[in-house]
This record gives sequence, structure tokens and C-alpha cells, in this order.
Amino acid sequence: MENYKVIHCILPSGQGFDLLRKLKQEKGIVSGFAHHARGGGISTRKGRESFYYLEKEVVTVLVPEARADELFEFIYYAADVNVPHAGMVLMEKAGRGVLLTLPEGLPEED
Repeated sequence: MENYKVIHCILPSGQGFDLLRKLKQEKGIVSGFAHHARGGGISTRKGRESFYYLEKEVVTVLVPEARADELFEFIYYAADVNVPHAGMVLMEKAGRGVLLTLPEGLPEED
């Protein structure tokens, strides 16, 4: 049984599907998804009772443990997380998982 890692990337809203497209086209990774998130914290307070909410996208990818460091670095630069205040990348062990594979002969996406 192969071991896996999960990589999470928090990005500005609207950039998640571009990252998934790059992962598929350049690295052959299709075991991932993106979702929208919104939140605020102490540093985003506007006043005593209200918050300034931030819109983000979260991309989560399941990758083989043997390629985890390579794909973590790819995501770091492909998502421009190396730019200050642009996002964050996290990696953790996966308890269990099964990689997705696409059937042969599917038409290419735009």
C-alpha cells in the first residue's frame, strides 16, 4: 500500500482552478479540489463588533509521498505563494487515500 500526503494551498479568491489546471497539465496530478472560503480574525476588525472578511480559495491535493516535496515546491511557485501576503501552503500525512486516474482518450480541456 502506497503512502500519501495532502497539500493544502490557501490563495486569493479566483485562483484555485488555475492552480488545479497547472497541476494537471504540468505534473499529471488530478486528485485535488478547490473550494471558496471566507473569514476574519482579530487583525481584520473594523470596529468593536464588526470584522472585515477576507475571501480566499483553498486547494487540496492528494499526492504520493515519494513526490510530495517536488509537488509542494511546484505549488509554492505556481500559486505565487513566494510573494508576501499572497497565500500559504501546508502539507500533512494522509491517513488513507486513493489517487484519482482519468480514463484514456478524454478530450483535452481548454
